[in-house]
Amino acid sequence: MDKIIKLAPKENRDVLEARMFAGPSLFMIGLFFFYPAIRTFYLSFKDRYRK
Repeated sequence: MDKIIKLAPKENRDVLEARMFAGPSLFMIGLFFFYPAIRTFYLSFKDRYRK
């Protein structure tokens, strides 16, 4: 990860480092919070046995 940041232009390094640091945590939040919420909302309109 450090190699990628060093290859970036100097004016973008701070932004890139912040995004690479926060990216995995935001992905996990999306995976474990938003996906079940959206799936629950979707399934609430379905019949229990999907008839």
